[in-house]
This record gives sequence, C-alpha cells and structure tokens, in this order.
Amino acid sequence: MIRRAQVPSRKPWRAGTAIAAVAAVLAAGCGSGSSGTATASRYSSARQIVAALDHAGLRCTGAYYGTPQAAGASSEAVCNFGYSASAVIDVFPGTLSAGVALQNSVSTGPERIWNVAGPNWSVQTSHYYAGRVQAILGGHVIAGPQAAPVATPPPPADPGIAVCQKFLTMAGQLTADLSVATTDPAAVTGNVRKRLKHDASLLTGWSYIVTQAVANGTSVAPIQLANHLSDAGIATIETAFIATTKVTSSVPLAIAAVGNVEGDCSSLTG
Repeated sequence: MIRRAQVPSRKPWRAGTAIAAVAAVLAAGCGSGSSGTATASRYSSARQIVAALDHAGLRCTGAYYGTPQAAGASSEAVCNFGYSASAVIDVFPGTLSAGVALQNSVSTGPERIWNVAGPNWSVQTSHYYAGRVQAILGGHVIAGPQAAPVATPPPPADPGIAVCQKFLTMAGQLTADLSVATTDPAAVTGNVRKRLKHDASLLTGWSYIVTQAVANGTSVAPIQLANHLSDAGIATIETAFIATTKVTSSVPLAIAAVGNVEGDCSSLTG
C-alpha cells in the first residue's frame, strides 16, 4: 500500500462562479487523440480502471481504495506505476469537464501533475505515464497548473501585482486566440489550442496565488481578481477543445472573464 504523500500534492481553492455556467465537456472529443490512442469509455469505479490498465499491460500496484479527495468524485484509487511514479484515479458520477479536471490538478509541490481526462474519469500521474494511460484508455492529457510562483528577479513585493504584470504581457495573444474561437471554432487546433491550454494553466495557477496572497495579507489585490482569473482559466480550457466538442458556450464566458481580469489589473497596476 502506498502512502498518499507519495503523490504530488494538490490543494483546492475558490473556483469562482463560472463552473456552473460552463457546459462544454471532454466527452465528445475523447476519442480524437493521436494515432494509436484508444476511444475513451465510461467507468463506474476506479477499480475498473485499474483492471483495464492491468489487462493492457500497465500495472498499477498497491492500489488503495479510499474516500475520494477530488471534489465531486464517487470512487478513487491511489496506486504505483513504478518506483517513482504514483497515480490518483478518480471516477465521477456525471460527465467530467476540462475545467474540473484542471482544478483537481493544481500542484502545490515542485512536480507538475499530468491529468488524463475521460468522459467521467481522470488519472493523475507523471508526464510519461500519462501518455501510456492515454494510449490505453483514450481521453485528453491536460497539464495541471503549478500553484507555486516562478521566481523572476527582481520579484515585486505584491504577488497580486506580479500576477497582473504577467497577465498583461499575454492578454493580447490570448484575446486574439479567443477571437479565432469566436469566428471559426473549427480552427481552434494546433498552435491555437496549445496556447489556450497553456494560458488556461497559467490563469488557474495565478488564481491560487492571488487567493493565498489576499488571505495572508501580502497583496492589496481584491479577491475578485482571484475569482476572475479562475473563471478565465476554466472557460479557456473548455474553449481549447471546442473544435472536437462542437460546444461553443465557453467562448463568450472566456472573453468576458479575460475582460474582467484586464479591468482588475488595470486598476491594480495603475
């Protein structure tokens, strides 16, 4: 039996108001991975996923089936793929959205969490094993954001201001990519999808940083900045997959949330 401490740590934070409004999901695109990737199926328990991986030759040993730690999950397993690679497998009663998968993949440690997300399940593990899991089970691989801020000399005293400075440098390209999603959803592939996934990871991680900074009194930023960043991250990751899901309701949500962050940051940075 492995100890949960072996798994890269994840920590929840306030997700904002966009979760209930975002309707786009991964299910429609789960079978559209790279050549050789399986078509994703639904599973009723984490135990079934462990068995499916084992049947395909990828053993996840020492499985512990405990109370799910991921928000909304109905079944969870923690097991080992190898000496240094652990996995957290979660099954959800309903359809798993990319936004929820991203939220459950925030790493508060030095290692990034890679999440293979299927119709109603997710497998969190290392980058290498995420590729192997996807080849067997299908789904999409999502890189979880790292909550710890990257040290950049000289660091501003206020983490909220630092986040805004970084956001404002990438807001132009993000807005342009969201415009592509508005005019031609089918064009959200290749580099456009790659940038949107990357930006969603940044936005979600920054939301956590601002939340912590406001809570411990190291930032003068309003808590609404953290909420707007979270909303933008969730809607942006949903938008990244609209070419396959064909669901475009996340696009106006992303544009509105990015606009809210720009307004917050303009007020904060002067």
